[in-house]
Amino acid sequence: MKDYLSKQANWGTPQIIYWPMLAALALMLAAGIWFSRSNSPTWYGYVLGDDRRIYMVNLDVGELVWVSEELDQIGNPTEIDINREDSILYIGSGPEFYERRSRAYVPLIAVSLKESPKILYESWGDPAYDPKIPWSEWPIYFLKLSPDSNVIYAGLGRNDFFARRTVLDSSNAAILGHNDIYITKADEFSPDGTKLAQIHPGITHVTEDGMQEFPGIIIEWDLETGEELSRTEHVNNKNLYPSWGASKDRLVHVRRNRLYNRLEVYDRESGEQLAVHQFPELFGLGSPSSQPHHATQIPGSDDVAMILGRYVVVFDPVTAEIKSQTFVSDSLLTEVVVTDKPLLRTDITKVSGPTEQ
Repeated sequence: MKDYLSKQANWGTPQIIYWPMLAALALMLAAGIWFSRSNSPTWYGYVLGDDRRIYMVNLDVGELVWVSEELDQIGNPTEIDINREDSILYIGSGPEFYERRSRAYVPLIAVSLKESPKILYESWGDPAYDPKIPWSEWPIYFLKLSPDSNVIYAGLGRNDFFARRTVLDSSNAAILGHNDIYITKADEFSPDGTKLAQIHPGITHVTEDGMQEFPGIIIEWDLETGEELSRTEHVNNKNLYPSWGASKDRLVHVRRNRLYNRLEVYDRESGEQLAVHQFPELFGLGSPSSQPHHATQIPGSDDVAMILGRYVVVFDPVTAEIKSQTFVSDSLLTEVVVTDKPLLRTDITKVSGPTEQ
């Protein structure tokens, strides 16, 4: 009996040491999680309405933070982009939807966000513009910055819509050249910014011969020469990567299928279609407008931000779980660009925002 009690005592000794260690580890883990969350950035989104105002939304909590004064120089906003330092917002615009001949406008402006909203320059984006000729502006329908933010790729159009693809110096809007590439927000640059990949997942389509499978296609371009470098087919959408691979934030490909007015989500390696979301059934908030809206990925996250109806919505593209939704305005909205460097200055009045209908 004495030996048995001795053994029991010896077994119990490590337990006395073990539980405090577990408690300490649990505290360290909790502190690590708290520290990680407290140091994670808060993400904001910029969006423009057809009332020609800039709106800023806190994407984490779904709150409208502030609204700018009306930018009366521009027309109907079509597309926006933000530079790498998140300090300049570039705004493209076209004619008013219902008053095409009502007023002159500037198709491109750059707005500084460093201290307060300040217009850095205005540009008509094309040397053919003549201020003496009414309505000679070339609307901008596509606008995308290069990875280093030094170049603007702009798609200009008129009655023949996408008539010109112009390359501009982002610092002063000087024209650097033209190319034949329709560059949209969904396209992907190579790390060195010299090439562009356009990714088109394959679809199953009804033809005269019945159901037919079309493979995914990736087209790569040389941005300096405008030359098509390659066009590769990806059966069953497998390995849907450009030749330089994909960034860690692009392991899943999310695209808006404009033909069927839906959002499609693919695993880029296996080609598996992870989800299909119909508009306007998705969240019941409405469809993206006819403008080329896309899902903007939140950096370091699997979530995406997208304009649906009059809302900015952050959601998981696979499960459609809503993380936040913000009613912005009764205006038609551009796509959203995201930043963790919000414009919050003392000369900007915080507003409660419009009333949701």
